Amino acid sequence: MVDSKNFECLAVIQARTSSKRLPGKVLQQVNGRPILEWQTMRVVQTLGPSQVVMATSQEVADDEVERIADRCGIPTVRGSLDNVFSRFVEVANLYSPKTIIRITGDCPLYMPRLCEVMLGEFNLKDVDYLSNTLTPTFPDGCDIEIFSTIALKKLEREKLTPLELEHVTLGMYSRSTKFKCANFSNETDESSHRWTLDTADDLEFVTRVYGNFAGSELTFTYQDVMKFLRENPVLARYDDGSMRNSGSKSAQ
Repeated sequence: MVDSKNFECLAVIQARTSSKRLPGKVLQQVNGRPILEWQTMRVVQTLGPSQVVMATSQEVADDEVERIADRCGIPTVRGSLDNVFSRFVEVANLYSPKTIIRITGDCPLYMPRLCEVMLGEFNLKDVDYLSNTLTPTFPDGCDIEIFSTIALKKLEREKLTPLELEHVTLGMYSRSTKFKCANFSNETDESSHRWTLDTADDLEFVTRVYGNFAGSELTFTYQDVMKFLRENPVLARYDDGSMRNSGSKSAQ
């Protein structure tokens, strides 16, 4: 349990080990550490959030997720395996933030600078929800969602479906008459790139990227990865859109 505090903005990493397609994927070792540990350390570097929190399940298998959070110096909130929405409500109740950034554990190539720019955009707009996924223009695996706690609590009062409880924010952007939602777009549509972690092939790709940036795992940028892929086109992975969010963004 964590102490109740008030924060302006929280970054919440949603992760679990019981992935259906690639069990234990977030614990796979890359450059001497679990992938989730590298991702968490990259999230911690983000300017803007007052605190980073790990949100995982109460399952024994996710004890290791909490240990990773401990090593990274962040607290963990544990809740339902499938009702991921309730985990976020618990985080909101404990910390009373104004804004929540949702990051899923299948985005090991998380980009701090992108999140910072998006957070600045969210703070300027009169919206409940901002993401770069409503109309994808970034690679699958660069997903970032930002929403107000007021919107989260408003959504809690709705009669949510099991799918909405699993996908956390689905209830916001599927209720366009009740929530103001906006999309953050890339200057160039690079949504065909696949950087997410959901399959064995994804794991091989992520391992190669991190291998290329050994020694600078916490500082490589979006532009660095794109440059690496331009120089090594055979390593790039693409998706026509059929696999995007097909399962990996669910009950992390």
